[in-house]
Amino acid sequence: MQGRVIWITGLPGSGKSTVAEAVKQRLPDIVILRMDELRKVITPNPTYSNQEREVAYRSLVYLAKTLSGLGHDVIIDATGNLRRWRDLARDLIPAFAEVYLRCSLETCAAREKQRTETHGAPRDIYEKGRTGWPVPGVTAPYEKPLTPEVTIDTGTVSAAEAAETITAFLLHTAVQRREKNER
Repeated sequence: MQGRVIWITGLPGSGKSTVAEAVKQRLPDIVILRMDELRKVITPNPTYSNQEREVAYRSLVYLAKTLSGLGHDVIIDATGNLRRWRDLARDLIPAFAEVYLRCSLETCAAREKQRTETHGAPRDIYEKGRTGWPVPGVTAPYEKPLTPEVTIDTGTVSAAEAAETITAFLLHTAVQRREKNER
């Protein structure tokens, strides 16, 4: 059976990695693909140029498609600041869903400044954004999802509550898929 893919998107510091880890604690077999870890392999000295981002995000979608085709459920933990990359995943992956972690830029910047675990993300990105570094939502665009399957306000909802919402969504869609296949 085809695995499912959810793309957890949101501004840097919105809680994507923390929420992805909390979902994995509930669903241990799910695979997390982290853009920050992939980037270290395909662009060891990242410039974050538009061309580099295009290659990195298209590679991430390909990996998610391949893993889901092998029956694995996958979380894409990546900002995915341009809608076209998330749309590409939706076009290529049959069981795809988008989870939008909505959070104010101010809250994201404050969290990013205080976090100790970055899951491979560069440090002090909002500070760097003030000096011209390409940061989604600051000096690079962040295109919010138009019709995400799940939206969670991580400015008011804890990571545990967000993970519970996502897990419930995944379990609900699994039941729907099973019922559809039984017909």
